[in-house]
Amino acid sequence: MNPESNSSATTDVIAALMQAGGRRETPPEDAYRTVLAAAEAALQAKLRRRRLFRIAGALAAAAALGSLAVALHYATPRPAPSVIPVQVAKMDRFRGHVELRESADEDWTAVVTSGADLRGGSMLRTGRNSGAGLAIDQLSLRVGEDSEIGLVDPTQIRLVRGTVYVDMEPGAANRLVVETALGKAIHQGTQFQLEYDRSRVLLLVREGRVVFDRGTGPIVTAAGESLVIPSSGEVTRSPIAPFDPSWQWTEALAPMPDIEGKRAAELLAWVARQTGRELQYVSRAAERRAGTVILHGSLRQLTPQEALSVTLATTDLEADVQEEGRILVSLQ
Repeated sequence: MNPESNSSATTDVIAALMQAGGRRETPPEDAYRTVLAAAEAALQAKLRRRRLFRIAGALAAAAALGSLAVALHYATPRPAPSVIPVQVAKMDRFRGHVELRESADEDWTAVVTSGADLRGGSMLRTGRNSGAGLAIDQLSLRVGEDSEIGLVDPTQIRLVRGTVYVDMEPGAANRLVVETALGKAIHQGTQFQLEYDRSRVLLLVREGRVVFDRGTGPIVTAAGESLVIPSSGEVTRSPIAPFDPSWQWTEALAPMPDIEGKRAAELLAWVARQTGRELQYVSRAAERRAGTVILHGSLRQLTPQEALSVTLATTDLEADVQEEGRILVSLQ
């Protein structure tokens, strides 16, 4: 059969059927609106799903970038913040062999001149028959022979071994804590000496009070007392005079006052305090004279007693430093 005749026959059948069915009726308005609303709702829901998908993808990408940034932040080497060490003390005087180093990583360097600034973290040690005098604000710190200290900050030092002497000017408000492996000494306006080795601490108080804390409760020490604080066992007390020979080594490291234009009475009072002696004037005339005599010169490398002898030699005053703990001042 011819294919073209078959196609024509099929078309005629479809046309006949459509004519038999007649014109299609228009749907009701309500049904139309219902179908339209359903279609719009479906479209909006589809669009929302697509938008949420895009937002979720963007958030995931941002999170990934954030994680990468954090990783790079921690992985990238950053320069360490610069820390400027705080000045703790100044080297005022020294004798014999004294060494310094700025930190535990540095080498020890011999001190050849005074006046150096010592910063936090510095360490100092002395040899046999040697010593150093440090100025910390209104406080004098003196380091005895065969000793080693660490300077923590202006209010704290660490005594590794040996002996230190602390002298705070009357009326000064600063405090200095001296730490040892057996405890720490906290002074309250005073002159005191602390000696430490592995077996014990020896605390001598010349003036004021010192509280020693070894972790089991404070031990209060007053002027004129000597304490032996062992690493274990009981503490023992005994009296000590302010002019006892135990203090004498500190005199050679005392900071010299500026006497230029000062009265003789000021120098006499300073020497009395540095030697632990009582100042006495033999007469009212001698006392008045000490208050009017004006001094000149410098006492840089002298001990207190040497300074007194040299300075009064140019005046009409005499000073007799007695072993019994007095300095008697008279007119020639």
